[in-house]
Amino acid sequence: MKSERILFSLVLMGLIGLIAPLGGLNAAEVTRQGLGVESATLMAKGDRELDLDNVPRSVQSAVISDLSRRQNIPERQIRITEATRQTWPDSCLGLSGPNEFCSQVRTDGWRMVLTENNNRWVYRTDENGRTVRLESGQNAASTELPRSVSDAVLQAVSSRARMSINNFRIVKAVRQTWPDGCLGVPQSGFMCTQALVEGWEVTVISDRAAGQRWIYRTDNSGRTVILSEAYDGRSSLPRLGPNTVLQTGTNRPLTNSAQIPTHEMPGPLTQGIIFRAISTGGITGQTYETVLMNNGTLMQVLQGPGNANDSGRRVGRISPREVQEFRRLLSQQQFDRYNGLNVSQSGGSADYITVTLSSRSSTIRYADISQQQLPSNLQPVIQSWNRIVSQIGR
Repeated sequence: MKSERILFSLVLMGLIGLIAPLGGLNAAEVTRQGLGVESATLMAKGDRELDLDNVPRSVQSAVISDLSRRQNIPERQIRITEATRQTWPDSCLGLSGPNEFCSQVRTDGWRMVLTENNNRWVYRTDENGRTVRLESGQNAASTELPRSVSDAVLQAVSSRARMSINNFRIVKAVRQTWPDGCLGVPQSGFMCTQALVEGWEVTVISDRAAGQRWIYRTDNSGRTVILSEAYDGRSSLPRLGPNTVLQTGTNRPLTNSAQIPTHEMPGPLTQGIIFRAISTGGITGQTYETVLMNNGTLMQVLQGPGNANDSGRRVGRISPREVQEFRRLLSQQQFDRYNGLNVSQSGGSADYITVTLSSRSSTIRYADISQQQLPSNLQPVIQSWNRIVSQIGR
């Protein structure tokens, strides 16, 4: 019997020796918490592994996939280092965007921390990973250009200009949602996939060539890079200026066209808005701003003191299909190629209205009594926009 007690003591001491290195947990703690050796290893302070058994696979897959897409990082390099249950205040997980409608219902979900090398991102999800939102980390606000995109753009402009890549620098990068796989720039002999593509509009200049500028469109990863504008003396893409003479569908020259002065250009569209119209003048001299948002919401606001109590605000909505069709029309009619076009009124009544239309990357301006003098491929865009605006208040 005594020999059996000695043998049991030796075995127990051996087990303690095995368990002791587990991040500071001793045998007594393991026994008291009811943890097996495997569970203790996963929860050890010094171990990098995390017990994700209670986190649905769909949630893990959703956050890893989203981060991989955003940052162009292989999924296998991404690690989930923290996962905690949370109850968010609304259906947008407490991270609503501008003018976004969120159901005011408490939403159970997860707060996840993901890492890759020394980089860290925090995600919020619902219970099953169908809703995923980036809370913080690189590119959380969609303002930091991924390295893969900047490298691809600089390589493209270097090849085009036949100069070393060191001669170029990126001066502007704007998040964009392109209407198709051609990023809104039709390619001769190439079929464009009809699906929205998240990406960037990147402006590049060269310090060795004053006045030269290149504007590229890309997807999120930099795998697709398309030149949309170039002021390098070799581009066939149009550049509008004070002496530009455009041709309409009837080959009638637009002799009263010019470039919108830089100081008169309206500000860029804010996040979530895909199209805007500013109409000013007429008999009343009032100014209205009408915007179309990604989710189909239409909002028209009377500008100035006449709207002190917000009485001049009207709201409407179009379907997702109509939004996509309008995006496709902008691409098909090459709205972006006329950036800066200014068609002034050509006489007649002084009570004309000046209309300024803006997409994510282009702005044109014209007098309503001169609309028929615009290039023929802009006419369907204006007609479609007028039909959309007519639905406000219905």
